[in-house]
Amino acid sequence: MLKFISIQNFAIIDKLEIDFGAGFNLITGETGSGKSILVDAVGLISGSRAQQEMIRQGSDSAVVEGLFTPGEKHPCWEILENAGIDTSEPEVIIRREITQGGNNRAYVNSRLVPLSLVMELGS
Repeated sequence: MLKFISIQNFAIIDKLEIDFGAGFNLITGETGSGKSILVDAVGLISGSRAQQEMIRQGSDSAVVEGLFTPGEKHPCWEILENAGIDTSEPEVIIRREITQGGNNRAYVNSRLVPLSLVMELGS
């Protein structure tokens, strides 16, 4: 379950943090308020490809970070163990950084990882 998301310099979003509650969460707003951009940000931390156009105009980089609380028996734990990532905490933090220079990076629990691992976790 996605528990928290932090977005910086992503599309029209300067800075946004959302703390999701347990159960069903609903996001509403007028046309153009950024609902689809939020969905794109979630897609980014789920492994979708980053594009430089996603960086907010006038910024050098964009960062999207999500805190997930998967259940004890969730398949992500085996994926993380196979990748050599510490699984002692009950949370998984995925961070994506997009830069104007094309040096895009992905992190899982503060460890630099290939995008393929984020994609595998996102599936």
